[in-house]
Amino acid sequence: MSSWSISHGTSEGGRLHCAYGSTAVLARHLAHVLSAADWRSIKWVFDRPRGAPFAVADTAASRIADVLYRACGHELMPEVWAVMAYDLAVTADRAAGSREPWTWT
Repeated sequence: MSSWSISHGTSEGGRLHCAYGSTAVLARHLAHVLSAADWRSIKWVFDRPRGAPFAVADTAASRIADVLYRACGHELMPEVWAVMAYDLAVTADRAAGSREPWTWT
């Protein structure tokens, strides 16, 4: 497996698939455009072993979605990475809205 399968996506099967490498590059962009406090609050999501499943509580997913929405609107965020940040924010927001864990497998 070379990608994360993330719950609450909009594609068939309800999953969002993000390559491990792409997720790592997005993390570098997030660290650059977010405030230090915002980056610290979500870094743990991106600083995980590849393929090690984890779940994020719905309340944490809501906070992460807010941070990702801010990042994707930042003027220094390259468009392709803004789209990925937005897609992740949507999945986190959907999990939070459903009061379900946001899972990465």
